[in-house]
Amino acid sequence: MRGTRDVPANAGIAAARSGILGKRKLNRGRIRRGTMPRVSGADAGNSNSSRGDLRIILVGKTGSGKSATGNSILGARVFESKASANSQTTECRKEITNRLNRRIAVVDTPGFIDTNVSANDTHEALAQSVIWASPGPQAIIVVLQIGRFTPEEEEAVDRIQALFGEEAAKYTLVLFTRKDDLEEQTIEAYVEEANVRLKSLIEKCSNRYCAFNNRATGEEQDGQLSELLEMIDRMVQENGGLYYTQEMFERAERMIKEKEEEIKKKYEQEKEKKKRELQEKHEKELEKIKKKNAEDLEEEGKMKKKHDENMKQLDDEYKKKEEGARKEAEDRLANKKTASVVGAIVGGVFGGAVGGLLGGPAGLAAGAAMGASVFGGVGFVMGC
Repeated sequence: MRGTRDVPANAGIAAARSGILGKRKLNRGRIRRGTMPRVSGADAGNSNSSRGDLRIILVGKTGSGKSATGNSILGARVFESKASANSQTTECRKEITNRLNRRIAVVDTPGFIDTNVSANDTHEALAQSVIWASPGPQAIIVVLQIGRFTPEEEEAVDRIQALFGEEAAKYTLVLFTRKDDLEEQTIEAYVEEANVRLKSLIEKCSNRYCAFNNRATGEEQDGQLSELLEMIDRMVQENGGLYYTQEMFERAERMIKEKEEEIKKKYEQEKEKKKRELQEKHEKELEKIKKKNAEDLEEEGKMKKKHDENMKQLDDEYKKKEEGARKEAEDRLANKKTASVVGAIVGGVFGGAVGGLLGGPAGLAAGAAMGASVFGGVGFVMGC
């Protein structure tokens, strides 16, 4: 389904609240709507630029620099930000500023893979973030640190993709923090040397990425913000002025719920099958004992106790699996999409190399296209 064109900022809130969050109690204790942290004299009174207002959601792993990035965009230290193993943002917060002749709303979200924030709370916070960016964000910014793309960051990105859904890719870009760590290296060279998983993420975002130095001030800070806004403007233009909507988020949630129920049903069937097998084995062993004399009654009691322990262990094992079905559903949906993109990248490289050997430049192009198609399809099937 297509997104929705910009309408007045208060439109659609009632409809959004009647959706996925209609039955949930939202904690708005620390969410500040429409706070103006700072308006510079040069920008005052220019909140309605010809290019329109921007609504941005920041997402990423705990410690990636989301809040610091929000402060860089706002031009003021508004979001709490400091080096910590735990997320400084536990609930969504929204701030609005006027900078570079633009009215910009920034929504900061809790960090992913934070042991202090449950998966359900993180999901609810993302649902809140879409509402607070009502009528919908034009840009969802995935914040990553310069450095090795760790398994934890991969997991965070997979969960973000699963929760927002496949449609969100059109409205997503990647922002790397700690740009100063690159020293003489360009961000383009850094991405070129990145691993396949990071490249696949950027490819899904139509190769939209940039880098921020969140310690920057003055002209340097304005310059990197200007680059980001230009990238977002191009993305908005490519999307025909459309934006990510609550309806898209709800569709993604339905897909996760369907996959979760499918996984739970599979585990329930597995558990019942194993229980039947354990019961049959127990009954056969009891039958053997009954054929012997009464002296074996004690052995029968031991066997029954062991059988009960096995049944309880089986129940406990599958209870944990069913409790983790939500996360497994998110992982499967995210990995299915990633497998297809990674397959296309690998296939393009492999097919291009073979085609180049056999047919020169023309063979190179044809081989790359065929390799991407074949390997991408294989990757999609494997992801399922």
